[in-house]
Amino acid sequence: MVDRETRDAPAPPVGLLEWNDVISQGFVPLTARTQSASDARDFRGTLSSVAYRSVQVSDVSGRRVTVERSVASIARSDPRAVKLSLQLRGMGRVDQGARTATLFPGDLVIYDTSEPYTLAFDEPFAMRVAMVPRALIAFPQAEIGQLTALRISGRSMPARLLTHMMAEMSRSGLMGGASIRMVESAFVELVGAVLAELPSPARTASSHAIFSSARRLIDQRLGEEELDTTSVALALHVSPRHLQKAFQRHGTTVAAWIRARRLERCARELTDPLLADEPVSAIRSRFGFHDASHFARTFKAQFGMSPREFRRHHGAAITEVVIGDRRAV
Repeated sequence: MVDRETRDAPAPPVGLLEWNDVISQGFVPLTARTQSASDARDFRGTLSSVAYRSVQVSDVSGRRVTVERSVASIARSDPRAVKLSLQLRGMGRVDQGARTATLFPGDLVIYDTSEPYTLAFDEPFAMRVAMVPRALIAFPQAEIGQLTALRISGRSMPARLLTHMMAEMSRSGLMGGASIRMVESAFVELVGAVLAELPSPARTASSHAIFSSARRLIDQRLGEEELDTTSVALALHVSPRHLQKAFQRHGTTVAAWIRARRLERCARELTDPLLADEPVSAIRSRFGFHDASHFARTFKAQFGMSPREFRRHHGAAITEVVIGDRRAV
């Protein structure tokens, strides 16, 4: 590793076999093939790269071609890196695992050099490719494999910043020392920010688990006055931010869910014939409403009448409170 930038001199277009050698030396061992002998004869491609300390940014172009990273080529060389590619011209396709990303100009995609993949281009194309060691990316390593071969729109703010930075890095003047380190650090942080915006099956599953556990915990502790986002998060050993995100996926917040569940339980007991003689104050206190005026205002805002009026009008009816896109049951 050196603390300076190195640049390949621009090279003229070359034929298929030479281009195959160039991209294999510039990236990782790869196999380029065409669908016909005429495509092979007509093929012309280029590659130019700028190498930083650990990150490399390259511009690659070609005609109709398929590029494969096979199990055998991985065995020959595995730098444990990911590639982040920006489609500049033409349409392309990236296959990795069970996923396929179809790319148009402005789209991004990430793929892992430690796993087999295929790039297919049915027309002349150009891409800008950043190759980054996996270990440098500020993102959970276990989740990166679930985000490969997904089309990433270049329209989000992190994606726009990243594509702009890739362009600057691909043509920057020579730098060295601290400048290189700071540029590379900023770049990998942006890569992590772009990945964080993608829907991850692992994060979605984790979010559902957090939501389910939090609902159960809230029901068990409705009578605790101090029940709030922070106390629930502490009990579940997650951050308040992750807890809120889990509830936001269901169209609500932790505080709104707690309030609605408390109101729903109070309403049920107010309409229970077996509790007809129990004071409203005892019922509200049992479910965490220790301030009478606050309870009266909150209850009326939800049900359109005071707790006593509700008890008189609804008798033994069962009441549900709608929370976000779900019902509190």
